Amino acid sequence: MLFSFTIDGQTCQYETGTDIARETISGSSNSYFITGKNIESKYGKVLGLPKESTLIIDDGESAKSLESYGRVMSWLMENGAGRNSTLAYIGGGTVGDLAGFVASTFKRGMNLVAIPTTFLSMIDSSIGGKNGINLNGVKNMAGTFLNPSRIVADTSFIKDNTPLIMAGLPEAIKHGFIKDRWIIDKLDKNNFEDPGFLEEFIIHNARIKAEICSLDPYDTLGTRSLLNFGHTVGHWIESSSKNRINHGEAVMMGMFMESTVTSAMGLTENTVPEKIRLLGEKLGIPTKIPDSIIVTDLTHMEYDKKINGDDIYLPVVTSPGNSKIVRMKLKDLKSQIEKAMVG
Repeated sequence: MLFSFTIDGQTCQYETGTDIARETISGSSNSYFITGKNIESKYGKVLGLPKESTLIIDDGESAKSLESYGRVMSWLMENGAGRNSTLAYIGGGTVGDLAGFVASTFKRGMNLVAIPTTFLSMIDSSIGGKNGINLNGVKNMAGTFLNPSRIVADTSFIKDNTPLIMAGLPEAIKHGFIKDRWIIDKLDKNNFEDPGFLEEFIIHNARIKAEICSLDPYDTLGTRSLLNFGHTVGHWIESSSKNRINHGEAVMMGMFMESTVTSAMGLTENTVPEKIRLLGEKLGIPTKIPDSIIVTDLTHMEYDKKINGDDIYLPVVTSPGNSKIVRMKLKDLKSQIEKAMVG
């Protein structure tokens, strides 16, 4: 399945299917590949990664460092890469962040191709052009925008991996509530075992992410903030739990809490929080914030990128499939969250 989208004048071809990554790799010329150790050990031979033009990096957030960045840049220089070369990455959001940062800065820019290997990266992080590395323990402090010219979402990486799908499913649920009720209705039926459905579902979510990003390419107009529904509270939950609660579950809890609060404020249909709760129950994704999370410790929200002075521009779902950005006082949001938690 194919579709193309354009962000800030740059066109990207998005393709999803089964066993298409190897064909992409073998058909590439003047290309350099980077991937993590786990992907290389599991899929390296199957994918036919050329040893002479493949760099294996560490897995996890540690890969997004100045040291890793310098290593990849030096490797490209030593192997004769030029501005007309292509840097292709095989992996999830972490390797994608590093690869995008390298591709956008090596000789002032080279072509980037994405071969995402997680459900989350297929429907979310590979689209929109954001990339970066961490500095002094702070995520993505150095970053640029560069959209891939091609994204190859091979379902072979995820079709038999339910945990990998579940980890990214809350982001798909987010797409459904902010933009398209079709996703919510399909998830109610929960027929992921059908390969055809999985491809259709991936394409549908990719289209939504691409459409929103195309309206706000550099995240300066506010439109792109819709993609952060559930993330204001979700990031606080991740931080307060010291990342014991993973990102997907934290976002699911965040969507439930944020919609509960905005429903109490008269901004959201009162059916929305219950719809999120029931969908989470059906899919096995928790929506209740654990009692171990300290209610009064909301300081992490002060670092939310949607804050401007004392105000926060909060994405609000008005009804399933419809949303808008609402400006409110951060202190009022905190107060409402505390009331909802205690209540």
